[in-house]
Amino acid sequence: MNKTTRLTVLGLVFVLSTLFFWQAINTYLIPSKAQLAPNMKIFISEKAIQCNDKPDSLCLVHIFGSTEPTTGLAGVTGAMSFSENLNLVGITQEGFCSQASFGLDYVMKYTPVPQGLKLTLGTIKGDNLLATGTKCITTVGFKRTVPANGGNSDARVMLADASQWQAVGSQQIVPDIDTAPVVITFSPSAPIPSITITPPVVGGPGAPITPVPGGNCSTKAKGDCTCDGKIDVRDWEVLRSSIRSEGNACDVNGDGTINSVDLTIWKTNHD
Repeated sequence: MNKTTRLTVLGLVFVLSTLFFWQAINTYLIPSKAQLAPNMKIFISEKAIQCNDKPDSLCLVHIFGSTEPTTGLAGVTGAMSFSENLNLVGITQEGFCSQASFGLDYVMKYTPVPQGLKLTLGTIKGDNLLATGTKCITTVGFKRTVPANGGNSDARVMLADASQWQAVGSQQIVPDIDTAPVVITFSPSAPIPSITITPPVVGGPGAPITPVPGGNCSTKAKGDCTCDGKIDVRDWEVLRSSIRSEGNACDVNGDGTINSVDLTIWKTNHD
């Protein structure tokens, strides 16, 4: 084989190798549009809400989610805003929400901000026990602030955009957020909810101890199980899977077990 032929063959091999390399990258490493498409809807269940106009009466806003039948929800973090004539009282999964709930029994973050709320909810249940379908994430309770002029102006609540929401579960979840404002009107004839809502205690039931091998990423010491520089609900999903021995391992404090101590460290440093 002469020099020209050898160079031609080597060039062809190089071109084919490059093509196969980029095909593999696009197939296995770069998510397709289908993989990135939203597969969970998060919304306020009512398009319009009527509450009793007595100042001490509770006004309830139900945040719902809708997942595909094969996608169980393990955790969600997000934010909402509300008009200045509402006072935030707390969140609950009692009452209306309890009829069909995702069962996110851990409150990992509850942070009131001016005319807003940031929250993170989750569960440590195994994949086979995660709820799917259209269900309640949480109910947010408000009380009306009477305007200085004594008027009866409407109030508004709305969910933050998708950049402030994350969701994790038995499969990859990309949430789609309905950010349309929901108007709350006040009437003396509107029913008064009988439940009691208070600011939640951040935490949850103790997690069982499961021996697992230690991790090898230094930032895990603060709960960054994915080592992406953030301590968020995605790390919670790794912890949940670790506790349930479902494929992931994140021993935050490196003591050879994953339990409530690791969860507490994560909650302390949660973004």
